Amino acid sequence: LARAATSPRKRRNVYIGFGAVALVGVVAAWVLRDALLDVLGKGSDLTGRIEIWNAVWARAAERPVFGNGFSSPWVPWDPAFDGWILNHGITVFHAHNMWLDVFLQLGVVGVILMAIAWLALLWRSWFFAVDRPRWDLDAQRPYSAIALAPVLLVAVLLIEGLAESAPIML
Repeated sequence: LARAATSPRKRRNVYIGFGAVALVGVVAAWVLRDALLDVLGKGSDLTGRIEIWNAVWARAAERPVFGNGFSSPWVPWDPAFDGWILNHGITVFHAHNMWLDVFLQLGVVGVILMAIAWLALLWRSWFFAVDRPRWDLDAQRPYSAIALAPVLLVAVLLIEGLAESAPIML
């Protein structure tokens, strides 16, 4: 739809439509969260994540501006993490939320910098997907389906980052 929009006004309307669909999707996911979690095989506490998030948030709140300076994954032999959060008798290696992980490590400053980096990546990948390829002066080059891959990958990583720290660790 964004590729087919022939004017800035039409593209703006497409974006408003995308925003409305996304808002409805978020509200539906929130309202239907228990059923969705059942389908995914997760408990209402996201299989122990809420306990982990509360513990990480409490420690991160002690130094909220610049954080504690750790990196992910947390090494269990470090006294700061050994036995700190245990899940089935095993020391937890990360916050299971990339934003919370960065908040613990680098504080609000780090979260802001990471948000800027992710927004820049999302912005560029979006326009790579919806704009015609321009390697020269030919403005009529055909669209390529592979141009959608970066924006889809960024979307997957951002969603995964809500329940895992993998996007910042890998």
